Amino acid sequence: LSDDPEKKNHRPSLTGNKSASDEIAEVLRRRIPLYTKAADYQIETEGKSIEEVASAIPLIIDNMNKEPRIAVGIISETTDKAIKELVRIQKVADLIELRLDYIKDISKANLNRILKIRTKAIKVTNRSTAEGGKFTGTEKERIGLLKKAIDLGAEYIDVELSAGDKAIEKLNKIKKHTKIICSYHNFKEIPGNLEEIYKNLKKTRSDIIKIACVGNSYKDNLIMLNLIDKAQKENIELIGIVMGPYGKICRV
Repeated sequence: LSDDPEKKNHRPSLTGNKSASDEIAEVLRRRIPLYTKAADYQIETEGKSIEEVASAIPLIIDNMNKEPRIAVGIISETTDKAIKELVRIQKVADLIELRLDYIKDISKANLNRILKIRTKAIKVTNRSTAEGGKFTGTEKERIGLLKKAIDLGAEYIDVELSAGDKAIEKLNKIKKHTKIICSYHNFKEIPGNLEEIYKNLKKTRSDIIKIACVGNSYKDNLIMLNLIDKAQKENIELIGIVMGPYGKICRV
């Protein structure tokens, strides 16, 4: 170390033929892939204070001590096949999503047949064709099956924001011990009015809100992750998913 104040602020070159900044860039170029390969977890530090970075570490340690949880979807074409799948899947899954819109012979009676044999938590979803699903009945029939799922004690039901305030409000009023997930889907992009959609989802006062959009670049992951961070600070339970190849980072 030098006692010269000017020299204290400058890192000397280790090779003598490159500037310190060029040396650092070269070292990082070689080392970052090795660091990434060896790391189990990474913390984004850009724009964060020392306190913010440090506060993320206990959360990582806590998650390291938790067993991984597995969610599996059932998209069978008939009630009998759905029951067979449920018996097989619930041996390994912690949460099961039952897609009623795929079951061609679904009815309230058949829904009862399926749910009464479950041993794990189940989320009942009934997507309309407008929301990328396969249910072709009336909207009254579609919502009616979700109401029946509540009556039968399903742990979760998923209802779209597009179902309207009245339908969502009615489901919230009768939910008993079922948790309501209010969801929004965009199969083209992350819309420019994402914040507005988030606010509209919050207004439904559902237990959990969900936003799933197709990503068109890796930057879309940052948009969704920033929204998740905002929701956490507001104590809002948000599931944020970027669909498609670009969204793998966010989904992991």
